[in-house]
Amino acid sequence: MSAKGEEMFAWWGRAVVQARWWVLVAALGLLLVGGGWGTGMFGSLSGGGFNDPASSSTLAHERITAELGRQGQDVLVLYTSPAATVDEAGLREPVVALLASLRERPEVLAVQSYYTSPPPASAALVSHDRHATYTAIQLRDGDETNKLADLAAIRPLLTAGGAVRTEVGGLFGFLADANHQIETDIVRAELLSMPILLVLLILIFRGLVAAATPLLVGVLAILGAFTVTRLLTTVTDVSVFAANVITMLGLGMAIDYSLFVVSRFREERAAGQSTSDAVARTIATAGRTVMFSGVTVALALSSLLLFPMNFLKSMAYGGMAAVLVAMLAALTALPALLAVL
Repeated sequence: MSAKGEEMFAWWGRAVVQARWWVLVAALGLLLVGGGWGTGMFGSLSGGGFNDPASSSTLAHERITAELGRQGQDVLVLYTSPAATVDEAGLREPVVALLASLRERPEVLAVQSYYTSPPPASAALVSHDRHATYTAIQLRDGDETNKLADLAAIRPLLTAGGAVRTEVGGLFGFLADANHQIETDIVRAELLSMPILLVLLILIFRGLVAAATPLLVGVLAILGAFTVTRLLTTVTDVSVFAANVITMLGLGMAIDYSLFVVSRFREERAAGQSTSDAVARTIATAGRTVMFSGVTVALALSSLLLFPMNFLKSMAYGGMAAVLVAMLAALTALPALLAVL
């Protein structure tokens, strides 16, 4: 890079040092917003997104729905009793009682069951040994987010209780469980990875403070990307796959960028530079590398936006948000934190 460009990065480093407390306050604000509002992203993510809107199969499905109405079922519930058959009170009575409650709910458009469907349709809803029966539920019209909310509202009514085993499936049953599992797995992964990363960073930097700063940048990158992604859900559908990409790239790139910045800062301080000059030199060298890396990775991820499938676009949304927030945090919050520490 030219001397002019290097001086521009050095100026940025000195500006961050001058405004370090304001930068840290802004970073703290982002952490609070991300932890309080951004994590609500999980409730706004949609499932599916595997279809090409312009494909022949999708167009045929839309034409069939327009001409004949919706043909598929949103939720399937399997009721099983080892002691009673579908014709005996032990299985029949609790299922019939909950079916009556479901029909009164505004979220439910239609219910098909062994007890309400005439032959021969009813025969397809009972097992060969007659100890299990399916109930098929159509939810009212709406997008995936609304249907997941409707399922959550009626889910307590789906449990038969007693000795009857209840298993909820179907498309939206699966999506609801997948969303919950992804959120749980992300929390578990972070709880397991953070202590391990801290130990490794202590071994690398030989100090607790220097080792903790990359993790703080990682948390900032993840929560910041959650906030950006939730904002995106207000204007477009974002798949659950975005959450996995955010945690993976957000933490990884934040630690990678922080290693560059912290290592160079310590070298400059060891060479006798003042704090302000050390930060300026760090941003002019390592910070420049971080910016070019972040922009390059984000541009590479943007190629996924060319595909028509929403789940691939969502991976681009989440990945770009994570990388760019990690880059900005490494160029602002991290130098400010180093100047203070």
